[in-house]
Amino acid sequence: MDFLDIMEINRQAMSRLSLFILFFLIIDSVFISCSPKREALSTRYGYAASNTRFWDSSAKKFVTPPNITDCYFWYRDSLVIYENYVLDTDTGPDGKTKYAFSVMYYTFLDLRTKHGYDYMNFSDTAKCSKARVILPDLRYGKIWAFYGEMPIKAPDSTIKQMPDTIMNNRTYRRYSMYNTFNNNDGSEYVYEFIYINCNAANKMFQYDKLFSAKYANGCPIQRYDTYWPKNNMLMSGEFEFHRNTLTAKEMKVFDTWERYGREHPVKE
Repeated sequence: MDFLDIMEINRQAMSRLSLFILFFLIIDSVFISCSPKREALSTRYGYAASNTRFWDSSAKKFVTPPNITDCYFWYRDSLVIYENYVLDTDTGPDGKTKYAFSVMYYTFLDLRTKHGYDYMNFSDTAKCSKARVILPDLRYGKIWAFYGEMPIKAPDSTIKQMPDTIMNNRTYRRYSMYNTFNNNDGSEYVYEFIYINCNAANKMFQYDKLFSAKYANGCPIQRYDTYWPKNNMLMSGEFEFHRNTLTAKEMKVFDTWERYGREHPVKE
């Protein structure tokens, strides 16, 4: 029995309505798999942090100093919500200082427009307290990392590619470089080591887009180390992606704050 015979049997066994339904499902399936409009609706979202660690030689591991905290943020495509902190200190009679961080407010940022909206609470019922254009600046808690504008300032003549390395089951391309600083004690070298992750699932977050474009075909820099030989001090910064989902509450906050941003563009 050839293909035409099979088609004839199927045609006789089906009603006109069944054939119509089958045809509709086939066309819809092709449309879903091929339509660029459907693909454009794919969304990247999750909960992450940008951290800073220092190497503890006695413990032989990276630790977080008491006066530094991770910068947590939520993201949905080019929209970011991040926390703004205040550091409180309390020095007791024994001379020991206690540090405590608390969230002052939350900022909703559209990376495309650089429009930012501050809210006192992480809630879809919170009222916007301030709207402004946000530029990459350390005052806003590592906001430069969202724009990829750290930047790395070492001279190009010192930049060298190192062998690739694997850390936390991720393969990184590495580069080293150094800067020379003059002070009262003479000149000092400060070394930078950057880690490029070409297989990153979240390529929108990186530390230096210009370096990435020049040396790594746009692959993101998602970790960097800085070493001060004179003090034997090693510092590391890295993006940590805790989850690639958002809760129903978080999605509702994004929906509400995004709608407010569209209805209230920042007046520049």
